[in-house]
Amino acid sequence: HMWRVQSDKRTLARYHFKGQTDNLARVAAIWFGEFKSKFRSGSLDSSIDVSIPLQRSRDMQCKPFVYFLHRFRKIYRDGGLLPEKVFKIRARGRTDKDACISRRHDNSFGLGECVHATWFHFANMAPPGFPVIVGDKMPPSGTEANEPDGATGVTKMVKCGNHQARNCAECPQGNGGSWCHKDCVWNFGQCISKSAFERLKKRRPKKQKCCSGIREWNSLDCFDRPDPTGPIAYQCDVTGNIENQQYVLDASGHIRHATGKCVSIGKLKKRLAMTDCGPSATAWEQVDTFFPEETKLYRELVAKHGLTEDMPDH
Repeated sequence: HMWRVQSDKRTLARYHFKGQTDNLARVAAIWFGEFKSKFRSGSLDSSIDVSIPLQRSRDMQCKPFVYFLHRFRKIYRDGGLLPEKVFKIRARGRTDKDACISRRHDNSFGLGECVHATWFHFANMAPPGFPVIVGDKMPPSGTEANEPDGATGVTKMVKCGNHQARNCAECPQGNGGSWCHKDCVWNFGQCISKSAFERLKKRRPKKQKCCSGIREWNSLDCFDRPDPTGPIAYQCDVTGNIENQQYVLDASGHIRHATGKCVSIGKLKKRLAMTDCGPSATAWEQVDTFFPEETKLYRELVAKHGLTEDMPDH
């Protein structure tokens, strides 16, 4: 029987339930080691008795949890799960209390008091062709770092799809990536030539593997689909390949999305909006930044156990 029938004694339970076991917490208590403080924001129940499996792990000479993190560093480090810094995002120049981006209950983001605002960090891998990031910001549009041929240096007519233009930058005509094809490639809100796109992929520093999005700290969620009221929250794609989650903070303070739109303060109270990335777009800044404990601990333990970059990472 897959179910219990009160009138049939053969299906009734022959045991008494003595309380729920939190198996996730038990796993964390056994295997997380020095990283136990990251489980449920440090709320791991210290009364959980895992002495027997802990002794078994010692008897089998199991490696510490940092070995797992380092073995899969393409995910945890390159995907931004071990961030360089954590910060709040505040509208530049705003002095009122509701000036920081905060998570709302409906899986959207809005403005709230900075003292209670959401913590963020940059995350997700940077896919091939993603704009070059200098420091932790994307240089302003039109610079050599993001448009190797200037995107306007082409003198002959180019094929955009079903129409032509003097250069790739003139292909979209306000229609975005759907009007940027054939000789051109739509790349993070800009229509550039295929040759420029190929050079852009080659110019990305080999060590620059992160980041292409903005993630909530201690959360599974990132900025995702750019709705009219701003980005929604959705589970992060650490590979960085989902365009919906591709956001960068540029040198002008604009939070730019791959579509070419920017996150700005909306007309409705405490709401955000996706707007053109012009002078009227909201400029943002990182405030209350700090170096997170998990990254500090990871680096210390990597050095302690002699883990190196030539070890397998997949």
